[in-house]
Amino acid sequence: MKKFLTLLLAAALLLPAAQAEDAADEIYTVFPPQKGYVTFTLPANPGTGYLWDARLYGDAVLESPGIMTLNDAIPVGEGSGEISAGLVGAPTISQFLFTADHEGEAVVVFTYGRPWEENADASVTQTLVYLISVNEDGEIAVRDVGDVNPMAAQVLSVDAEERTALVYTETHGEVLVRFPESLDLPKAGDRVNIWYNGVMALSLPGQINALGWDLVMTSLTGSIVSVDAENRSALVDASDFGEVLALFPENIALPQPGDYAALWYDGAMTRSLPPQITVAEYQPLTVYELAGRVLSVDEATRTALLDTENGEVLAQFPENITLPEADGQIIIGFNGIMTRSLPAQITVLTWKTAETE
Repeated sequence: MKKFLTLLLAAALLLPAAQAEDAADEIYTVFPPQKGYVTFTLPANPGTGYLWDARLYGDAVLESPGIMTLNDAIPVGEGSGEISAGLVGAPTISQFLFTADHEGEAVVVFTYGRPWEENADASVTQTLVYLISVNEDGEIAVRDVGDVNPMAAQVLSVDAEERTALVYTETHGEVLVRFPESLDLPKAGDRVNIWYNGVMALSLPGQINALGWDLVMTSLTGSIVSVDAENRSALVDASDFGEVLALFPENIALPQPGDYAALWYDGAMTRSLPPQITVAEYQPLTVYELAGRVLSVDEATRTALLDTENGEVLAQFPENITLPEADGQIIIGFNGIMTRSLPAQITVLTWKTAETE
């Protein structure tokens, strides 16, 4: 029979009901584990609008659906700071249950806030982070990794065949991230938060195994076709999507027709015609040119290996840009970003056949 551990977190000291939204003074105790499943039990006060939310990264364990709130879990202890059971508006306990699925690791992030508010992230008053490890016998170990934050990174390139992405981070420089089959891959240019177990290989570049990732912002690049100053919008001929209507908040200056730019947004795009996005950041781009001979073309990965004055360069072509023919001389337009990998990699914005004398 597979062995499991149970983790039970309970409050040894709770704030009064009137102060439940400030969870900083709560003290949690880890009790000896027992077999069966992994249970996280967290004090809450739903009467104040504050609730616990759990986000699971990695598929080594499965979360049971729903949150169970236990109103009578701890007896009343008047004046002792314990949870008062059966009282309207009194603190309660929320329980989260996880079971092992297969060998591996997962990170669970608990946040305490008001999810119904417009800016729910800003309402979060407490965050708990735990690493759950499952061995080949199904045994579970849980470790508090509250000091492990997700890696904030910008995706430089993606290798779909190898299921890897080369990303740039301010703290570690370039890092190679490996993604399991259970995760979708990000896109080149995305800004992401990557959750992992805190271990990075001491290679060049450093390597990590992703347990999960969140999209912070993505971008589309293209030419500004027209600008409507009254409605604070611009029609963009985007390289990945065709024509897109971009809406600009008051705090972001409107572009000029003819600009070539990157428009950053939160990944939400309407299904209207044309589709619409709300711009979070606008960045005019300079298109740099790189000439070279096409050594080979890989239709599966939509890449071409080029022989250039900078040596061999691997060019990544978006879906809407036609691939060149092998042995041809071409000039590629890109955003000036070239990875330090071997070979160096760029993402194609435009390309044309080079004129031959």
